[in-house]
Amino acid sequence: MIARALVVAAFALALAWAPQARAEEAVALIWKGSKNKADVESLEPTWKQLETLLADGGVVVPEGFPTLVQSNTVRGLKPGFWVWVIGFCPADEGGRALELLKLVAPDAYSRDVKVPAKKLACPKTEDATLQADSHEFKLPEGRMLRVLTYEESSEPEGDEPGDSYTRTHYLFALTDKSGALLDTGDVVGQERFSGDVRKGPLGFACHVSDITRDKSGVVEFVRSCSAMVAECDSVVSADEVTRLTVSGDSLTRRELRRNEQRMDCAEE
Repeated sequence: MIARALVVAAFALALAWAPQARAEEAVALIWKGSKNKADVESLEPTWKQLETLLADGGVVVPEGFPTLVQSNTVRGLKPGFWVWVIGFCPADEGGRALELLKLVAPDAYSRDVKVPAKKLACPKTEDATLQADSHEFKLPEGRMLRVLTYEESSEPEGDEPGDSYTRTHYLFALTDKSGALLDTGDVVGQERFSGDVRKGPLGFACHVSDITRDKSGVVEFVRSCSAMVAECDSVVSADEVTRLTVSGDSLTRRELRRNEQRMDCAEE
């Protein structure tokens, strides 16, 4: 009887430890959480805009995420909460993904957890160019207009004709005092372009010359552009201005051009 009891006890102990043996050390990337399931569920529609910002910057969120998780079902999470998980990364791979996630969701955080290996799914960051710009504008009521950038480029394939360009996009992200995203605006900054166009400059280059905020609170983004090759009467150089105004929870924009010069069409 004693021997049989020892066998049963050993078998029970083995079953108790079996799930732990199959668990992997991981990092859970968490976007939002709450004790109330309905509260955190209501945030789901706001994720789409964040995911677009991440995708534009080269961050690929794994399929099926974010996923709503009851915290007591994941070892390492504090029980009693519902959380939106953006991914379960291997223990040594979550740092870069969290850094990029926090650019668009500043209150995102990570927790060390243990999950089955089959649940590991980490955002892909190998091609990410998203980063914070040095400009940041404080607004009334604790709001903030944060500036991010990401790169874009294209080259024709083989000998086929097509456009060639490199661009730096400037993302203006309007957030409330909790860091929640309210609205965004995308403005092209540095740029080099050459291509097959019917009329206008066949190639041009632009650089950002100024990003300022005036006394009325309007942010003015200025880039100076000049043509490398231009046809008759096309624009040779100009300052392209984007004026961004915060109105309630929205960001409105107005574009204008200054100091425009055109190619002289006078006959020789």
